[in-house]
Amino acid sequence: MFYYSDDNKKMDEKMLQSGQKEISIACCSYTENGKIKPIFFKMPDDNGIIQTYYIKHISYAENKIYKGQRVIDFRCRIDVNGLSVFVNLINFVESCRWILIQ
Repeated sequence: MFYYSDDNKKMDEKMLQSGQKEISIACCSYTENGKIKPIFFKMPDDNGIIQTYYIKHISYAENKIYKGQRVIDFRCRIDVNGLSVFVNLINFVESCRWILIQ
């Protein structure tokens, strides 16, 4: 397992469940109305090599409460080895951390 965060601190393992990985969002932007939008993220592949995954499409972005914390759940399409894959990127608003749910 690997855990990355923007501030290089290991995320509380109680927050992560099976199939979830903490990731670094290398680039995100804010829309003209102030909403966050992820652009791409980086994480190690199965061989431990850091790969960049560009977000091709965001199906939805929902505000939710996850384990008592305010989050934004993004349903995104990325390309992995030439295949389109849907993943959920969860942004913890208060701590600015991200997790990936495959």
